[in-house]
Amino acid sequence: EKNLIVYAGNNPFSNFGSVFGRWILSVDKKRAKAGDAISGKVLSVGDPKISEIQTSICTNLKGSGLKEQNIRKLYFTQGKNIPQQIKKPGPHRPPSQIRAEHMEEFIAQPDSPIREYLWVRKTGWGREISTSYFLRLVEDEDDINLEVTAVLMSPIADQHRWIDKIPPRGFRQFMGDLFISIFSGTALMIWSPIYLFLLLQMGLGKIFADPDKAIIRAVEQQPDYDFGAPVGIRKQLSDPSALSYFQNTDRKMTETAFTGRILRAFIDALEAYNIDTSELREQRTTLLNQGIIVQGGDLKAKNVTAGLGSRITNVASTISGRSKEGSSK
Repeated sequence: EKNLIVYAGNNPFSNFGSVFGRWILSVDKKRAKAGDAISGKVLSVGDPKISEIQTSICTNLKGSGLKEQNIRKLYFTQGKNIPQQIKKPGPHRPPSQIRAEHMEEFIAQPDSPIREYLWVRKTGWGREISTSYFLRLVEDEDDINLEVTAVLMSPIADQHRWIDKIPPRGFRQFMGDLFISIFSGTALMIWSPIYLFLLLQMGLGKIFADPDKAIIRAVEQQPDYDFGAPVGIRKQLSDPSALSYFQNTDRKMTETAFTGRILRAFIDALEAYNIDTSELREQRTTLLNQGIIVQGGDLKAKNVTAGLGSRITNVASTISGRSKEGSSK
């Protein structure tokens, strides 16, 4: 089974869609949660394993209706920085699978060129849209870090749906197409031998010219040659603005459900080892109830509310009433 993604450029998730969210949480695994205030009992902190936390997150995500094949591990490496242990020397295609012994070797390195992610995907609308979450758990001395990247594969842009806009043809259109086919078929019969001869010449030229030499030369002359896969055709044809209202609503529902389940499973797995998660709970509230952030511009609105339990009072009517009283005086 293919599990290694060799990407070109700087974005490892470029072929999965457009990134619409990214966040990182960190917790001190040596900090114990508060014990019983009455008895004054001090809780002992356990040592959680990354694999156990991953299993807890996977189990929680399956409760949202995800199937086993929609949750899997993938390994990412940059096309310019493929480790020599898994790459064949010379102008060869990069491997599409990484063996178990190499997984353990690279995961143990803090600055490993290969990164392990848990890929969680949910498709909808006849596979027209796809929401993916990439989770990575890293243990850095006393800290356990959770990295989550949300990626959306949008529907295909409207300009590429022209075939759906062709109206049904009647008898007159059918007869017109028939006459056109007769004349075009005759022209193709004359042109086909000429075209075949040109293709034969091109094929012979490729055999003797060996076009792979250009690639071999480029690999030999460029030590940092990028073996990564370019952006796929599906990503090139997608358009985020093509999302309909209902598709965007379903996407936001998936985002809220996934974020809640991931954070809940992460916190529960840590609390099973008596690790303090009070800061994580505050960060979870912030993520699930995001406020308004304005950068490099002005925010103009009649009414603005943010945060849980916030509300807007009828300020305009109060001001209007006060102005009328002032004018009467």
